[in-house]
Amino acid sequence: MYVLIFMLTFLSTVYGSSFESVTLKRWMAAVEIQQIEGVKEGRSIKEPKNTALSVLDIILLREGKSLSKDCLFYHTPSSDKAGRLYVVSLKNVNNSCRDHILDRPLVQKNEIFNFGIKLEKKLTLLIDEKTIEYNTNIGEDTVFSILAGVGGLKLKEGDICFDVNDQCQISQPDYCKFCPESTQRVITGNCPGIYRKYCKKKICGERNLPACIRGIKSTGYKTDICINDSPVGFCKNGLRVICKDNELICL
Repeated sequence: MYVLIFMLTFLSTVYGSSFESVTLKRWMAAVEIQQIEGVKEGRSIKEPKNTALSVLDIILLREGKSLSKDCLFYHTPSSDKAGRLYVVSLKNVNNSCRDHILDRPLVQKNEIFNFGIKLEKKLTLLIDEKTIEYNTNIGEDTVFSILAGVGGLKLKEGDICFDVNDQCQISQPDYCKFCPESTQRVITGNCPGIYRKYCKKKICGERNLPACIRGIKSTGYKTDICINDSPVGFCKNGLRVICKDNELICL
């Protein structure tokens, strides 16, 4: 019980804290900073627009001499939307940050229009008119390296590329343009006209696959969308529409 209370308190503290305060404290433990190849120092990162980019991998030496990794990502602004800077924490330093670009952030900073980095004696983040300098003595206490490859998002077959929560609020922005081939919409929850999207070939109506979408307008059905035998989805003859794991599938 006490452990649960502690964890809830810790999480509320981290997620309620500012990006600056959390990262200044965490990155004091940095032993290596890995810059993603292609990220230019001192320049505002603006291209490609409306894209999540991997910027830095920061290896931390935690208490007990164990290593962990903080992944710094930047979602670039578009013509009508500001950018977003966020950190994802990984326990396994061997995991690639790019594979976790859609994970829940440890901390984030929104409404950013200009962002860049400097890596001289210390790591410096340039956020609009503000600079944040970190106590990382590069070349002395902290190793610096450059990771080969492009920092952009790469999705694979089966990944969710767009999602909404139970309140019909967008929980994951639309990254479907990064899918290797096509995308598939799946009826989920009770959000009329809003569908979860997967990086998948457009096959539906088969056994153990998503139900094909009949739609809300054609049925006039507006409540309790994800139920067994839901009229907003359909399957091939002999199969039944089933609500499983908050999605309509065919069984």
